[in-house]
Amino acid sequence: MTAEKLPHCPICRKTGMSVMDLPAQSARKQISAVFGVEVPGEIKIPDYTMLQCTGCGLVYANPMIAGGADYYGWITAQPKYSAGQRWEWGKIATALANRTGKTRVLEVGCGNGKLLQFLSANKNLVLSGVDVSEPSVRLATEKGLDVRLVDFSNPDTSLDKNEIYDVIILSHVLEHVSDPLGVTRALASHLNAGGAIFVSVPYSPMSRELDGWDIQNLPPHHLTRWNKSSLECLGLELGLELSLETAKAKSPFKRAVQDTCGRVLGNKHPGTFARMRAVLGNFKMFVDFYNRHRNREFIGTRPAGDTALAVFNKK
Repeated sequence: MTAEKLPHCPICRKTGMSVMDLPAQSARKQISAVFGVEVPGEIKIPDYTMLQCTGCGLVYANPMIAGGADYYGWITAQPKYSAGQRWEWGKIATALANRTGKTRVLEVGCGNGKLLQFLSANKNLVLSGVDVSEPSVRLATEKGLDVRLVDFSNPDTSLDKNEIYDVIILSHVLEHVSDPLGVTRALASHLNAGGAIFVSVPYSPMSRELDGWDIQNLPPHHLTRWNKSSLECLGLELGLELSLETAKAKSPFKRAVQDTCGRVLGNKHPGTFARMRAVLGNFKMFVDFYNRHRNREFIGTRPAGDTALAVFNKK
């Protein structure tokens, strides 16, 4: 396949270059290894190629087809899947606390409502959510949350034109959608003047992706891989002002120790002496890991963590 025939970047429409092939069998095998259980055979996974935009640097899948309802129903039921409270929730809560008066907030892809519950302590917030998963919506409504079932892949038709919000939140959602620009552009049309879209995504490559990309940050789970330049490009395309923060990263030294021990000792949890022995016995490996972490991209004055919080502000 020539570069001219490859799909263009879904953000800036510039050329995408092939950077990795991900056959369906390989994806299925890696996902099964992560969760310790075989992916059911009836779940369809296509062969993917990962492309990188020559303009904004976004890495995206070809085809841009995420796992279907059967895939997400299966993976969200795995004990290892669900994340607890995230660092960016506190940042979002603080930003919302600084707003005056009643603030209408919509969380897109709210799941079972964990973030909405976290924000509910602020009584100035009028909170609501939408999600594509019927079981998740049912769990959220059982908690007394204002959540409804909506296929937000096309907000132009899935949200009423009269629905206007002060803040829209996409917490680890954007990397799952096939048209990230179209979705965020449509959502921006539902913002009040002075409103904002809060978007949190994995920051790619993640710190643990030194030897290869993590299958949990690849399709059919994640269709896009975001970094500083691609998020800046999205802001330009939307015509919204971007502010960007990253999770606090471990020091390059601690990360290098962790990676060296992981490579040498596997999934064990070694004590201090075992860690020292692994590092000293594989010092060249340790130095290589250290240098690679030290050269990680910076967001502002700190090296990028494994998550970014992008706030797109509407004037």
